[in-house]
Amino acid sequence: MKRRCEYIVLAGLVAVLLYQIAHLGTEVSQPPRTVIATISTNLPNRNGWTAISKGIEYGYFMANPVVLWSHFGEKYPIGRVLKIEVRERRVLAMIQFSDTPEGRYVYQRVMAGDLSAWSVGLIPLVYEPLPGGHPFRPNYLIRRWELVELSLVTVPANPECLVHRWMDRL
Repeated sequence: MKRRCEYIVLAGLVAVLLYQIAHLGTEVSQPPRTVIATISTNLPNRNGWTAISKGIEYGYFMANPVVLWSHFGEKYPIGRVLKIEVRERRVLAMIQFSDTPEGRYVYQRVMAGDLSAWSVGLIPLVYEPLPGGHPFRPNYLIRRWELVELSLVTVPANPECLVHRWMDRL
């Protein structure tokens, strides 16, 4: 009986250890100057459209995964996307800021909490109008969309698109 209890305790410890390894905080395994952020959700945004998270297509974007400052494509990128993860109601990205004076400065501002909002540039592929929109800015439900660019911004169209302060809550 004693031997059986030891095996059960050992199996429990192994299970706990495996769980801890699988859920290590991203601070341990992240490359330098990186953050995890929600870049899109199913929430209707301030521009009058809703992009369904599961409808994202990002293959072309990941061939050139640059991060811009406030949608300014004419300026240099401030970083790049290392990874995108699509969940049921949101899209997450691991973003690494450039090892340049500008990239390090922006990363410091993000870590200080001065900047935390994200915005996507997209091309709607499958969409439909929604009732009740403004006549000059109708509402759309975008079922499938291509991610074209990602920007760090001061005010997001989608208020849920923010840097995650606590990586283990993802």
